[in-house]
Amino acid sequence: MKIAIDMLRGKCMSGNEVYTIELTKALVRDYADDEFRAIIYLNKKRESEGAISGVPNVRYLNVLPHELILGRQFMPAVLKFSALIKARVASGVDIYHCTNPLFFPFGVRNAVVTLHDLISLRPEPWTSVASRNFYRQNIGKILREAKVLFAVSDYTRIDAEQHFPDIAGKFVITPLAANPVFRQMHVDREFLTRYGVANPQKPFLLYVGEIQPRKNVEGMLKAFKAMPARLRKEYQIIVIGSARKDNYSSFERAMTALQPDSEIYHFEDVPVEDLVKFYNTAFAFVYLSFFEGFGLPVIEAMSCGCPVLTSSTTSIAEVAGGAALTVDPSDEDAVMAGLHELLTDEALRLSLVEKGVGRSRDFSWKKTAELTMEGYKRALMV
Repeated sequence: MKIAIDMLRGKCMSGNEVYTIELTKALVRDYADDEFRAIIYLNKKRESEGAISGVPNVRYLNVLPHELILGRQFMPAVLKFSALIKARVASGVDIYHCTNPLFFPFGVRNAVVTLHDLISLRPEPWTSVASRNFYRQNIGKILREAKVLFAVSDYTRIDAEQHFPDIAGKFVITPLAANPVFRQMHVDREFLTRYGVANPQKPFLLYVGEIQPRKNVEGMLKAFKAMPARLRKEYQIIVIGSARKDNYSSFERAMTALQPDSEIYHFEDVPVEDLVKFYNTAFAFVYLSFFEGFGLPVIEAMSCGCPVLTSSTTSIAEVAGGAALTVDPSDEDAVMAGLHELLTDEALRLSLVEKGVGRSRDFSWKKTAELTMEGYKRALMV
């Protein structure tokens, strides 16, 4: 089988890009008899080869101009040109896998698409205006036109079928998984001094992910501020993630409200080898997002033996699978009660470590690649 996958390669390792890279690596490793074409932006070949580790059955088609290469004024013209390139690529393969609906090649007869979430259809302003406009105008057509639909969680499938009942039966569930580097290991906590943590031996709560209203980082900080003074003195907080300028000011205010009584640190651009260390040394991982299509950091934390407090809503409860302490993130009292329980109940915490490690083993990129290949074969029969 000849398969084209739009790897593209962007500026940051978002959940969508982690999915694309890890899935591609698993596919080319486990299905060496098939031929793969990685569709990428111009000048991204070396970066993509490094991400996939130079396996022989991948051809890198660094043929797509970035949609903003000529600025927003000429973006429509660039997209039309890219559509012609995609159609040409699709004509020479059996399957064209669009890993993000934003880049769907309309009119291609053999396209399949991965749906990560439908956040842009929500009434809350959690995505950009451009994303909301695109999804509201195009996602129904995309889901109907694709031969097979991949969803990263059953929640995403259900959400899509509620919006578009006529697409029921087209989905294959292909969950994300943690990179194998996320595992339990002994870590010398002194690495924290490199990040300016004044007391590396002091236990800390950890958050990893983008800082924006949907992620509810401020809810975590507010709950911690409500803890008894003795607990606030006993623990510190480390937040790892970037924030757009328009989201940073409210996060900064929430951090300031905790000081000087509590120690809180914020880091960006943490390399994966250090991120593994943060997960392994954290007292607990707190992830109280209002909405997720999957929630990969929950699995990463569990893989490292870090107990998790997370949301009971959307896909996150499905991903946690009873191996985390879950609360309704919109219920402030429930969040505070959950955080207090996590900080004070050592038996619960140890139980969550054991359950979390076991739950993380339910997810693997090998299994996801197998499910994806089954989807490809189904698409050939449609």
